[in-house]
Amino acid sequence: MAFHDAYNTALGIGSDGPADPDAAALRQTAVEPQLSAAREYLSTLASEGQAVSGEPNARDPWPVAMLDFDDTVFVYDCVTQGDNAIVDVSSGDTVTTNDAGVLRLDTAELGRSGDGWKVVSWSVTEEGLEECTSPE
Repeated sequence: MAFHDAYNTALGIGSDGPADPDAAALRQTAVEPQLSAAREYLSTLASEGQAVSGEPNARDPWPVAMLDFDDTVFVYDCVTQGDNAIVDVSSGDTVTTNDAGVLRLDTAELGRSGDGWKVVSWSVTEEGLEECTSPE
């Protein structure tokens, strides 16, 4: 999903600066309440001079399950956590690390916006999985 690419960029993956809560791509891929939730987290990271460094999480190219209700789609996505960490941008010190290689099940609610779809909400449904299966 384009939202995750935008979010990874806003987190600072692949850059030398802090997280960017005003990244334009977020507005192009998310609507309220997810847009505010993402910006709030990114603002916290930025205010503390932090960003995410390393590899982004790997998302399977297919959803685990999808429920379509005309204007709303729920997508369950199996995610392999990347080898990344939250770091202090000035010092390079690691603040927290990710459980690289561990599977996680995410849920995204997408809503129609104009002639496309945008993320309305996103959450981690289950962590530390050996395999992903549909929660439905």
